[in-house]
Amino acid sequence: MPLPGPPPAGGTITPKGLIFGFIAIVIMIILVYLLTVYFEKYAERKEKEIEEELRELEDGGDVF
Repeated sequence: MPLPGPPPAGGTITPKGLIFGFIAIVIMIILVYLLTVYFEKYAERKEKEIEEELRELEDGGDVF
């Protein structure tokens, strides 16, 4: 029984690999977008909370 030859040289791109890579990149872009939107809303919410707390402190006379 003859020994198998060396594997083919690297650099071959199969259609499956191309599709998988494209889908992976699209999913990563969507995740980054969703995280960006979430963190922007989170920052706005925290900013409103801080403003409310500052207003309460000013009304109570605790801020010098």
